[in-house]
Amino acid sequence: LSATFEQHTNMMMALSSVLTATAGGNSRASSEESDSDSSNIGGSLSNNIELYRLVLTRDWDRVIQRLREYPEEAKFLDDFGLSPLHRACFRDAPVHVVEALVEAFPEATTMQDRCNFSGLTPLHAACHYCSV
Repeated sequence: LSATFEQHTNMMMALSSVLTATAGGNSRASSEESDSDSSNIGGSLSNNIELYRLVLTRDWDRVIQRLREYPEEAKFLDDFGLSPLHRACFRDAPVHVVEALVEAFPEATTMQDRCNFSGLTPLHAACHYCSV
């Protein structure tokens, strides 16, 4: 149990540090701009969902391999506004996977989902859904 707690703590600290780093810049656009950016991101990559599928199946080694070959797939958003980073945080991904997803698409750290108007960021998902 303590190893799992340590892993989740490390993942949340990694996400938190990225959020802190991006908060200093101009990472928040207006909601109108965010909506159009989000739809463009998901729409332009609608055929490139292999990374997303690998995250859903928790195939972490292949997620890393896929990110190396197709980093742009980290920008995919599903119909609920969830990125591969969101889904990885929901699924207790190892810290190195979360870091690789953040490196490929740092903007995902501040994106809020559209599920039932909950507005969860990946950090919220990691805090709320981790199995500690």
